[in-house]
Order: sequence, then C-alpha cells, then structure tokens
Amino acid sequence: KQSGPASAEIKSAEDASSFIGEKKVVIIGVFPNFSGEEFENYTALAEKLRSDYEFGHTQNAKLLPRGESSVTGPVVRLLKPFDELFVDFKDFKVDALEKFVEESSIPIVTVFNSDANNHPFVIKFFNSPNAK
Repeated sequence: KQSGPASAEIKSAEDASSFIGEKKVVIIGVFPNFSGEEFENYTALAEKLRSDYEFGHTQNAKLLPRGESSVTGPVVRLLKPFDELFVDFKDFKVDALEKFVEESSIPIVTVFNSDANNHPFVIKFFNSPNAK
C-alpha cells in the first residue's frame, strides 16, 4: 500500500471496477486535468491518509460506479457500501477534505454481525436520574 503513488489513475471502466473491487471505502477525485491547487490538495490528502483509505483519480466521471455525466470536476466522490452509497464533496482545502473523508467513511448505524471489524471496543450505557 505504501509503494507506488498515493492516488491511482483510473483510465477505463476496467480500471475502476478492479480499483474499487470489494473495498469498503474508496475515495475518487474527478478532475478536468491533473494539475492545479485542487489536484495538489487531493494528492496531499491521499499521501497523508494512504494507509487508511484507497485513493484514485480520473478525468471521466462516467467511469465510476454510480457516475453520471452531470458530474463535472473537480469533485471528490467517496464510495461506500452503506448509508447513501456515495457522497460528493467540492471543498478542496486539505483540512476540509480530511474532515469529509473521516466523517463520511463511518456508517451512521452499525449492524452487529460476525465480522470482527464491526465489534465495538467499548459500549457504555448512560442512565439519567431525570428520565423523561
């Protein structure tokens, strides 16, 4: 994961399907060209969070699952197998992008099953003497 670029270029539908595969959360930037402040901030974030998330970039939003021709760059699309399935974001400040990725990659509701990744480390219940 640490070798190669922090964000992989997606050039075809086959690239997109193999890149996304069975991964839980994938972040893909759609850019009109691979230069400029937006792209540089995106790649800086990808470098910073590369050990936690998979990052890719493309110039063609139609290659993405759930991609529409109406999506024009620059935009960051976070794909996930829960909640609303994808979220788009257009603020390219590094700290705003990082907050978006961290908050959007966590499910709103967790379904407990046999998957060890879903098990909480701590469960805490609160009881108020002023119950309503």
